[in-house]
Amino acid sequence: MTWPRSFLLFLVLVPLALSCHARRSNSNIDDDDTVDTGDDDTDDPGDDDDDSGHGSDDDDSSAETVFGSVDIITMTTDQDAGGVRVYYLDDPANDSITDSDGCWDITFPRNLQVATVVTEAEGYEEARFHLDLTWQRDRTEDMIFFNVFRTDEFGPFMSKVFGLTTDPTRGILEVGVKSRSLGPRLAGATVNVTNLAYDMVVTANDEPSETNVTTDDGTNFFMNIEPGMAEITVQGPGGEDCVGLTPVEVVADSLTHVIFQCD
Repeated sequence: MTWPRSFLLFLVLVPLALSCHARRSNSNIDDDDTVDTGDDDTDDPGDDDDDSGHGSDDDDSSAETVFGSVDIITMTTDQDAGGVRVYYLDDPANDSITDSDGCWDITFPRNLQVATVVTEAEGYEEARFHLDLTWQRDRTEDMIFFNVFRTDEFGPFMSKVFGLTTDPTRGILEVGVKSRSLGPRLAGATVNVTNLAYDMVVTANDEPSETNVTTDDGTNFFMNIEPGMAEITVQGPGGEDCVGLTPVEVVADSLTHVIFQCD
């Protein structure tokens, strides 16, 4: 299929290389080394390297912080993602407001294994992210990028880029893939949704195409997918099974995100 030149607009779906500042506003980040005086992370003393996986506070064994960002899908050059509220679905009072770079962080109980976070802002479509808290903490390494549509551009965007009519009774499912050994954005993985109907599945990169095989952006989008519990399968480039949350809930009139891990 030959895509119109306007499909280049879709490249904003690929996570932008934002410079998320190390946010230390939450109390679970250690900034004094009062317990672990052996911290030698001199470049960033707020991060305890004894908890090197995610830099959480070893003074507080009950909490863990997830860092992410919001990227705006737009037909203009304005990419300001500040002021978007991100909240934990099961406890909406546990929330974060994005800074000017679109960065956010939310603290969860350390023993929590799965969480869904939701975006909310006037003038933007809702988006959801199903997080596997057994390993997802880092914005870049764990691909915690929210993609959010401007409400007034959503319909024109879908029509111009995909030739699709927006259907408020359906949604979009974004499935990202990373490799434990190679890092985020794994190319060559095959992604399938086995039980829900959708209009098309696409990937976005320098040569976008309608395919369920990831390219160098490591992400596929199931467009106009029916709501429900999506059963997802992902195979790596060598055919090996990859792991991730499944089934996950797809909500009508929302963009739902989930990330899988391959070897």
